[in-house]
Amino acid sequence: MDNSSLAITEVVQDEGEYLSKTWDSALFWLNAVVVPLLGCVGFVFNIFGILTLSYMGITSSSTMYMLIICIGDIISGFVDSILTVGIGNWYTNLYALSRFSCKFLMWINYATTCSTQFVLTLFTFDRLLAVTYPMKYRSLKTNLRYPVICSAVVVTLTYLSLIGNMYAFDLVDGQCAKPTYMSELGKEIYFHYSASFIYCGLPSTLIFIFNFTILYQMRKNDKNKKSSSTKSGREQAITRILLLMSFAFLLFTAGCMFFLYTSVIYLGPQLDGGDPWVGQMYVAMAQLQELPSTANVSFNFSFYLMGSKMFRKGFLDMLQSYFCCRKAGRQAEMTRTGASSNNNINADM
Repeated sequence: MDNSSLAITEVVQDEGEYLSKTWDSALFWLNAVVVPLLGCVGFVFNIFGILTLSYMGITSSSTMYMLIICIGDIISGFVDSILTVGIGNWYTNLYALSRFSCKFLMWINYATTCSTQFVLTLFTFDRLLAVTYPMKYRSLKTNLRYPVICSAVVVTLTYLSLIGNMYAFDLVDGQCAKPTYMSELGKEIYFHYSASFIYCGLPSTLIFIFNFTILYQMRKNDKNKKSSSTKSGREQAITRILLLMSFAFLLFTAGCMFFLYTSVIYLGPQLDGGDPWVGQMYVAMAQLQELPSTANVSFNFSFYLMGSKMFRKGFLDMLQSYFCCRKAGRQAEMTRTGASSNNNINADM
């Protein structure tokens, strides 16, 4: 080998080491800073959502669903981004502490993430009933136990449907991974069941169908002057909020599944060649899925603000009442109540 070939080899090795260090640094900042920070932002946003809804008053099944989603997103964001990702990078990998922690956390992590998505699906179906059967929906609208019971049932079923994680994950060479006692076919089937169907396929399909029907029914109702005149601005605003949340969920879920499938299906088989660059790309794509997954539970509060004038006003009044001066808050509340009485139900939420 001549000197020029040796020089080229050294340059390639140096570039490979540089790229490797760059990827390691980028992945560290992604998992140790970006994802936990996004989870903390979601935690604060959802707390603001709970405070605002409590301040305005939980008076309908729709606002109860919004409250339940805020609470569920706090739990999901904490478990998914702070407890497992953040602490795993700054302190220790909680999944690898023991067989129990591996199995239990994989079950809880999957179930908390998926359960909030199915509550959003319930909320979408609630809006479908509201725009399709407005007269019959009146009894459900004021029944605050109905969303609590339905959400509890759906969350319980979600946890039960993913209890297979207790079998499908185990400690393998110090890492929480698919166990050796499962066949390759079994691993593939369970992956598509837990990720493709429970996480993405079923909720996404239902939400898409429900939203398409809602938009069709709203357009149909707009042509009916009588139906349109009896629909309050509050109901329209709640529907706008739901549509923003639903389409954001579809976008974030699509992004998450893109990263997941790219890493597992496309890059995974190429690891047999032993290419370190492919291995780093595999890890990077698998970990990038945390971003849209975390964003999915972090920004619902912003959709509440964008979709509702009354919610924005309630948020500002709440800030004045809780964090500024209670006298100003009481005056704002009296003004809001008086304006609502004078304008009947024409106020836009």
